[in-house]
Amino acid sequence: MSETLKDPRKQDLASTEFTENENLNLDQQANKRGCNENEEQLGGPKFQPPLYIQRYYFVAEVMKKHNVESVIDFGCSECKLAPFLKQVPSIQQVALVDIDMICLEMSTFRIKPVLYDFLEKRLKPLTVEIFCGSAADMDSRLMDFEAISMIELIEHLYPDTLEAVRENVFGHHQPRLVVITTPNADFNQLFPGFKGFRHADHKFEWTREQFQSWCDYTADTWGYDVNYTGVGEAPEGFTHLGLCSQAAIFQRKVEHTCKQEKSIGSECYKKIAQSNFPIQEPSKLTGKEKLAMEVSYHLKQFQNDVHFHDDEDENVIVPLETLHKMKHISSTCSIDELRVYLKETGHQLSEDNKFVIIPCEEDISSRCYMYGDMGDDIETSCDTLVSCDTLVSCDQSGDPDKCPSTEIDYWDS
Repeated sequence: MSETLKDPRKQDLASTEFTENENLNLDQQANKRGCNENEEQLGGPKFQPPLYIQRYYFVAEVMKKHNVESVIDFGCSECKLAPFLKQVPSIQQVALVDIDMICLEMSTFRIKPVLYDFLEKRLKPLTVEIFCGSAADMDSRLMDFEAISMIELIEHLYPDTLEAVRENVFGHHQPRLVVITTPNADFNQLFPGFKGFRHADHKFEWTREQFQSWCDYTADTWGYDVNYTGVGEAPEGFTHLGLCSQAAIFQRKVEHTCKQEKSIGSECYKKIAQSNFPIQEPSKLTGKEKLAMEVSYHLKQFQNDVHFHDDEDENVIVPLETLHKMKHISSTCSIDELRVYLKETGHQLSEDNKFVIIPCEEDISSRCYMYGDMGDDIETSCDTLVSCDTLVSCDQSGDPDKCPSTEIDYWDS
């Protein structure tokens, strides 16, 4: 940090840039913030994928990189980050927090497991909760979460609220990881005829120098290291303006001794909804039985794909390497073990043992019970064979909607 750096609270960076919205109450502010912020509506550079998608993906990747198990998303708005966070294998708890009750109630569907979540079940449990409350307040139920994200939030806050949020996040929660994104005002000149701010509810928009000054002071005060990055690249010739959305990644210093006790708080948030995601149950199959199902399933898929048919359309030619790359086969055996298995089960291989050759009319599934008692453990016939990790065990009908974990629990308090 520069020796001349002052506390940004005294620099009045935000208060000098208030808009005509300053007389609106917090509920009105929240409703306006609930609108999707799309920079492409301003004209200028086009982003693919859209910038808001890039922000969500960026935050999820940071959480994945740091092996985070629990995360709070302050200012979650329509809860659009949830589908990205659920794809992070290490995450087991997600708390989505916003002050806009109506917006949250309309967004509960986004935390509900979808069919894919039953087909590709998680190895670790995941609970996603939605809370109505302020990022400036400490709720005791969230005090031990590892990480906090604030995506395009701080620019919606007045100076006193911004300071209260900073105190709560870094002084009370003290997570090991904090990710903040906010518009880069330096980039705004690329929007044709642009005046004011990118969104009607923004109280300020900081240049990179202003944002980094605020973050440097925050990091030094509460014992964090901070790195700067962002999303939304500028067109060629304008890279000196930086990225459209600037981001700061704070990591708590291991040796840092907190200046204050970690706050316990109270249960001051209102829980709106909770959803639990399905997890994989321990398989009753042996390794060879699982391999038999996976090989039969994938060979049947290749058999139905004309791209693997030979010129006479008599045989299906599948590279052994391609078959082994299938997720649940490569995790079960080596390519040499797969080759041995195929020979043992009577599959035809090419002379160089690099291809599996299957007659187009052969019933692949007839080989699936090569290893004895599989039929006793799996209540499915070979005619309806599926990959063993896609079996839905919630009820006899196989309808995932009847599984209790698909239901969202709504809370009155």
